[in-house]
Amino acid sequence: FAEAQFQTLQIPRVSTPPRLEDFLNMEPAPDWRGKLAKVDRFIQRVPSDGAPVSQRTEVYLGYDDKNLYVIFACFDTEPQKLRARLSRREDIFDDDTVEIILDTFHDHRHAYAFNVNALGVQADALWTEGPGTGNDNFDPSFDTVWNSAGKVTGRGYVVWIAIPFRSLRFASSDPKTWGIFLNRGIPRNNEDTFWPPYSSRIQGRLNQEGDA
Repeated sequence: FAEAQFQTLQIPRVSTPPRLEDFLNMEPAPDWRGKLAKVDRFIQRVPSDGAPVSQRTEVYLGYDDKNLYVIFACFDTEPQKLRARLSRREDIFDDDTVEIILDTFHDHRHAYAFNVNALGVQADALWTEGPGTGNDNFDPSFDTVWNSAGKVTGRGYVVWIAIPFRSLRFASSDPKTWGIFLNRGIPRNNEDTFWPPYSSRIQGRLNQEGDA
């Protein structure tokens, strides 16, 4: 387990923005099938590093001229146990949440983190790589403009995220390669799951990121 398992994701351009309503059946509506990148192989980091997840997560990604779109379909066999409150911004970390982390300069030093709970409430932060327990590396005073929505369904919940490119800084190279992590937290199980696998047995976080 000494080596990080690098994974690559090709995010396609879309001609129209996807909407939350297009995914409320926990899968893309017919118009969207095959048009977005899909990620579904999340792995536990906590409590059992490297173990299979207790609940399935599928993520769909695309972009247009203005935004990066990320839709999480978070399946749950006991949806009545989901923790989700219409709380104020940033006050979501006792809830079921999803997160996308973007290392836009692909330098393994800094990254943007966007978190959303099952009802669409936001939190964002900047991650700086370095020693620390994890939470120390996040700077929650960072705030930028982005959009999110979330809805609990009979089989879990769906979160829709749109991150405007003008809210991010990144190199002007083309094509662009960004580092990426996708994360889902399931608080009732004290479970933290990631794609790609992010192991506590390897020092550092962004050195384990995937490539988008």
